[in-house]
Amino acid sequence: MRRIYQTTWHGIPFNAFATLSSTVLADPQFYHAFYKAFFERHRASDELNPDWVHLKVESIRRVHDKIFSSKEARILSVGCGLGIQEKALLDLGYSDLEVTEVSELPLRWIRPYLSKERIHVGLFPSCLPDDRKYDSILLAGIDVFFDKRQWVGFLSQVKTHLTPAGNCAMISWTLEHENPYVRAMQKLKDKALGILESLRLRHRGQFWGYARTRQEYRKAFARAGFTHLRDETIDTGTSWLTYCLMGYGMPVEGRKTND
Repeated sequence: MRRIYQTTWHGIPFNAFATLSSTVLADPQFYHAFYKAFFERHRASDELNPDWVHLKVESIRRVHDKIFSSKEARILSVGCGLGIQEKALLDLGYSDLEVTEVSELPLRWIRPYLSKERIHVGLFPSCLPDDRKYDSILLAGIDVFFDKRQWVGFLSQVKTHLTPAGNCAMISWTLEHENPYVRAMQKLKDKALGILESLRLRHRGQFWGYARTRQEYRKAFARAGFTHLRDETIDTGTSWLTYCLMGYGMPVEGRKTND
């Protein structure tokens, strides 16, 4: 697991609204300030980088029929952000979709397409009705925010909110490269940036989260109790490396396993 840092997102420099920290992970207050600046700059998704929008839409279009049992499956997307992927699911015909997000702000674009009872604002799982169970829970891009212990604990909570035959699918854009040379070069780059920061010559940027290897992702899912793990990298036609991992909350008879 490797720490990653960032200085801008969607063309918005972080130092325009916050004091950057390379040691403290971006918190809800940071994201509140970011989305406030974001919506002052962007009025609609067609103003965003079209490659980024294409990445989000294609990521879900390439795997949706492998994840969800039917168009009527009850689906929960945790931490939906701007809702680009969720809007794509609605366009694909999925009729029972709910979302969570820690703040009201990023929901501006997806809210018109979902009834209020399908939108849950707050931390997962406390923001959900106590008795709600889902056929599939989607985690797209939120893995980055958890350290090793937190990630396993979070996945364990996800598992408790699945129906007996339910599954959890994660889509990540921070997969560590499997090529040892590429990973060695990244480590050297990280070390160099750390030295530059210690000399006060260059700030590494805001501590943004964690990148993991395929093995680390699979191990976390297994430790959380998920079975019949299936994973793949997705070609979205963009420069972003996209990784999908799916597991079932309970053993499912007759399913092949890759474990």
